[in-house]
Amino acid sequence: MPFTKGEGLSFNCQFVGGWVDISKESFNNIVREYNLADVVQAHGPKYNQEKSVFYNNADIFILPTFYRKKVFPLVLLEAMQHGLAIVSTAEGGIPDIVIDEQTGFIILKKDGEGLVQKLEYLIQNPELRKKMDEEGKRRFENLFTLKKFEQNFTNILKRAVAN
Repeated sequence: MPFTKGEGLSFNCQFVGGWVDISKESFNNIVREYNLADVVQAHGPKYNQEKSVFYNNADIFILPTFYRKKVFPLVLLEAMQHGLAIVSTAEGGIPDIVIDEQTGFIILKKDGEGLVQKLEYLIQNPELRKKMDEEGKRRFENLFTLKKFEQNFTNILKRAVAN
């Protein structure tokens, strides 16, 4: 069930990242087929400040992966650091990052309809989205900063040496 402009919701979708599952040409063909060129754009990979611009201009971050190789996607931590509600799948360590219905939503793998439903819900409920934004940023600051990583790693090493 494709998300269409005719459903009365205002949206703009920015795809950022390398071409992995689909070629740029195939992507653009699909965008044209669904008449979405005015609201869907692909930008390819972005790094550092260029990437931050996209985070800072976003309302929702989506990573509907179904690859086991996405064990602990750092891109989700970056999204949380920027205070974004997340929609993702329960693949690998993602449920340890995104808390369903608190910092975002976890959907089933390859569930386009579920993805559309969660996006519609977040678009229609900006107060909930703001609450998820804040919860995600707080979760990042409490668990995933470099300082927190260093503290946890130091504690692991101390326990290992003590045993």
